[in-house]
Amino acid sequence: MESGKVRNQTIKRLTNVAIQAASAPGRYPDGDGLYLYIAKGGSKLWVFRFQWDRKLKDMGLGSVRDISLKAAREAAGEARRRVRDGKNPIIERKLGGLKKASTPTFKEYAEQYIANAEGSGRMTSTERNGG
Repeated sequence: MESGKVRNQTIKRLTNVAIQAASAPGRYPDGDGLYLYIAKGGSKLWVFRFQWDRKLKDMGLGSVRDISLKAAREAAGEARRRVRDGKNPIIERKLGGLKKASTPTFKEYAEQYIANAEGSGRMTSTERNGG
């Protein structure tokens, strides 16, 4: 591949349940260059993988504990756009042109939690207690 290319592969997308359940060290693809990386010690990190100057590069996006799947996909998408525009997203971030995926606010986290609970058919404690 030429420099500045991201491999386009059809890959089964990760889910929040699969991310929480995964524990074996390794790289788990989400697609479009985004990977869940599980270290030998068990820490889980988001990594955007791309090719630059015929070399494979990994760009850390943050910890699973701090960065949601949705935020990781958005950050990878932004980095992918930079690669497509001929810019190295690692250098761009160092220069301040690209920010790490942001840690969600409490409100964002709560809204995501409620949305996930509603989607899974599970009730929150507020709903169980008459809301």
